[in-house]
Amino acid sequence: MKTMIATATALEGKEDVLASLIDELANNVRKEPGNIDFSVFHDKAEPSTFRMLEKYISEDAFSEHLNSKHVISFNNALKNLVEGGASSVVQLETLSAPHFAHQHIRGIDHVGLCVPDLNAATTFFTQAFGASIVYDVQSPHEPAMAGKEVEQQLGIPSGAKIVHMRLLRIGDSATIEMFQFEDTKQREATSLNDFGLNHLALYVDDIKATADSFEAAGGELLSAIHPLSGVEGSENNAGVYGKAPWGTYIELITTPDGIDYSPEATVARWKPSPSTSVSPVSHAIHRQEASEVLTEQGVVKMTMFLKRKKGMSHEDFVEHHIKKHGPLFRQIPGVQDHVLRYIQTHPVELKDLDSDNAKFDGTAELWFKSQSSLNKVMDSNFYKDVVFEDEKTFLDHENTLIQLGSQVNIIG
Repeated sequence: MKTMIATATALEGKEDVLASLIDELANNVRKEPGNIDFSVFHDKAEPSTFRMLEKYISEDAFSEHLNSKHVISFNNALKNLVEGGASSVVQLETLSAPHFAHQHIRGIDHVGLCVPDLNAATTFFTQAFGASIVYDVQSPHEPAMAGKEVEQQLGIPSGAKIVHMRLLRIGDSATIEMFQFEDTKQREATSLNDFGLNHLALYVDDIKATADSFEAAGGELLSAIHPLSGVEGSENNAGVYGKAPWGTYIELITTPDGIDYSPEATVARWKPSPSTSVSPVSHAIHRQEASEVLTEQGVVKMTMFLKRKKGMSHEDFVEHHIKKHGPLFRQIPGVQDHVLRYIQTHPVELKDLDSDNAKFDGTAELWFKSQSSLNKVMDSNFYKDVVFEDEKTFLDHENTLIQLGSQVNIIG
């Protein structure tokens, strides 16, 4: 394994531009087949300094990384952005690394989940937990995955067809691989007393807020949130079981007080890393010079002035726009590779201020990475067959206005 820390210190006034470029680099590097980890840190003692912890499976993987287009482009950009014109790199040697399996086994890659309606299941996971689509293995617009070879490889009944197959990711945890079948008999979802894998468990930091989101998305809690027991029991440790709309058991668990391990324990249970809600990278795109860089790179901003369909109330329009249409748009396969931002805005009444609020029921603002990204999203089968069809149920297309352009920040 190849491990290192790269450090880059921005020139005065270039901090936000550097942060934006590092964010883009990180997204590209994490998709490299030889990359294990790419974590970005901001040095609190030196606000203009960024440190990148990088891990690769081998020297060859690292060489391929250095020769990739996104790394070459990034390093060229550093010449006019950082002290010394380049980042400095410190090689690290791994010592006492934990490993809890045979030598060539890394760990659980994904868990499989069969659902009756894959798009509806994606909406549930998105609304309840903020899940993101990784990609579709089997698109519903392609011929079904079926036949004797598939039946033998996957151990499925004769005649069964996989019509949709998708990978979802929820935070820092194993990927969920979802299947939707046709032309085969199916049993109800497994219960805890049945043999085999029977539930998903998500670690959460705010179990009450997550439980509320779970129920709002259509899930059913089996009980009130309750204390944990045994070595897991403590004042703030808690859990609760629930069922997804199609019946799969899902557990929410939180152990902020830790576990009372016995002195003989040699392995600790795995816990996902917490998400970071605020970072210089996440805010960099709002800043003046970063905005100019994005404009130079061809970012296209789409602003839509929306009018509701005749016969629909404004309140029903807003609810549909937020709770159904937004999550549907997030389900477009690969959308996060093409869309930097999607914001919905709905009018409010303010005293003593004139506005044209009555003319429109809201706006939608989308930032596409490029003209090509815009085309890929709008030309995708999922957008045409699902998202656009949903638009017809609540939008008056003839009276909805669309503006395309670039953005330059004046303040902030």
